[in-house]
Amino acid sequence: MEDSGNTRTWREVVFTWLMLALVLTVIATLCTFAAALHPTLELSVHFKVAYWWAGLLCTVGFCVLKRWVWAGLALVLLTIHSVGILPWYIPRDVEVPANLSPNLTILCANVLSTNKSPEKVISYIRDIQPDLVLLQEVSPEWVTLLQPLIDSDYPYSKLEPQSDNFGMATLSRVPVSSMHILAPVSSAIPVIETKLEINGRALSVLNFHPLPPGRPAMADLRNEQLDYLGPYITEQSDLSIVAGDFNVTPWSPNYDSMLEETGLYNTRKGFGMLLTWPKPPIIPIDHILASPAIITLDMQAGPNVGSDHRPLVVELYIPPKAEPSPTPED
Repeated sequence: MEDSGNTRTWREVVFTWLMLALVLTVIATLCTFAAALHPTLELSVHFKVAYWWAGLLCTVGFCVLKRWVWAGLALVLLTIHSVGILPWYIPRDVEVPANLSPNLTILCANVLSTNKSPEKVISYIRDIQPDLVLLQEVSPEWVTLLQPLIDSDYPYSKLEPQSDNFGMATLSRVPVSSMHILAPVSSAIPVIETKLEINGRALSVLNFHPLPPGRPAMADLRNEQLDYLGPYITEQSDLSIVAGDFNVTPWSPNYDSMLEETGLYNTRKGFGMLLTWPKPPIIPIDHILASPAIITLDMQAGPNVGSDHRPLVVELYIPPKAEPSPTPED
């Protein structure tokens, strides 16, 4: 009888904790549906992966306890968040020719201005040997650290170091036609624009790092920076790529607006969530967006390089321009 009492007590404790986890996750989930109303509510949308795991844990836990009504409620919660996560594992509906090889590899990383192990970043870049390296949080100290890499492998470079967390650097091993510093909207945060030609196509690449939305005023500035991308992409003559630490996840209404205005797609589509922040990574706020004509052949999140972000590496194929259809003769 004593063992039976202990078992009942154990089950009751587990049931109580599962109920608490489910209720808190439901409250957070309800906040996500009002994310467009206020920047504070928008913060709730970023943790969808955590809500998914909570839903899974509660579903399994209630099933083990044979609390079927609660298990059903948890399953509904799990389903709601699965709708926002599982599509990232489904490849884009585009035709990819067989035996296609990448002609542009990009490494994008927030290196952390106070990184205590910068040699990990340098070593990773040398191992991957990407064509373009887009770095955020480049402090003046990083300039010295990157110089040997520039001298040996990346003759085309533009560095805009800052003493805060918003310095930038773009390095290229392939020839570029121009590299410029842009200052979008009212923010003093620089954006590095690189123009080059790949496979006969003009390509504009932005190294991008808007403000984090920690306070409503900062969220408004971040949204202004995201809104800047739509008109910019529209003005470009051909293809575009925007990469960096966006400080926004794919479930934010502001992200949705940005994607709709630019017409770009997220290159992680088909390769999973690729969580990048913080340690251990729990949300995807680093992105590489590309024009629909650009084909993503492979993408991965890199290892811990001493930063609070994981780098992203993407292998792309820039297609040649389609031949114009012949004009029929009269």
